[in-house]
Amino acid sequence: MRTSTTVSVFLAVVLLATGSAFLLLDFHAGQSNTTLSSTVAANAIDNATTRSEAGLYLYSGDDELDRRLVVALAEQGIEATPVSTLEAQYDRPVLYVATNSVNYTYSPVAPRGGVSWEYGYAADGNATIARSLVESDSFVVVVRDTPPADADYRYYLHGELTNTDESSGVYSLPAYRNHLTIGAAESTATSLAEQFRLRAQQLDSRTV
Repeated sequence: MRTSTTVSVFLAVVLLATGSAFLLLDFHAGQSNTTLSSTVAANAIDNATTRSEAGLYLYSGDDELDRRLVVALAEQGIEATPVSTLEAQYDRPVLYVATNSVNYTYSPVAPRGGVSWEYGYAADGNATIARSLVESDSFVVVVRDTPPADADYRYYLHGELTNTDESSGVYSLPAYRNHLTIGAAESTATSLAEQFRLRAQQLDSRTV
């Protein structure tokens, strides 16, 4: 009887420890299939450049997302500096990122999830415009003579992106949450870099 009780207690402890590990620890061994849908609108005045070489200030209001975005943008050759509060104007480009929704159905072996978010980019450092591109219903840019006033810097982007993910293998809950965050950061960085390349090609074609 004592042996049976001891075994039962041992199994209960093992199950509790295993369950806690999946809820608290960051580990995974599996693969994922992530589908991205995106729409990006660009607005540029005359020969405005992206100013990608200047680096950018980054604001998302989420420290973990900021950290992932810095890494993802660096992999695209874009230097990003997170800021904790959003000022109206900066001396370099600014990227404003807002998460609209994060939804997931978690199981240790087949989690499913999705993330929807938007970003606004202002090459002239006007964070008011970057934020309004995300929060307003229409893509309207009102240009005022705020520094820097040079029209060559007046390039703006508004991106709407959604990642839909299906994973398999073994994922802890923290690992899957991180997976969704990393996916959003990498998709943002890729989208921004692609727009920069497209703009560079447009400007090059004008000089031919």
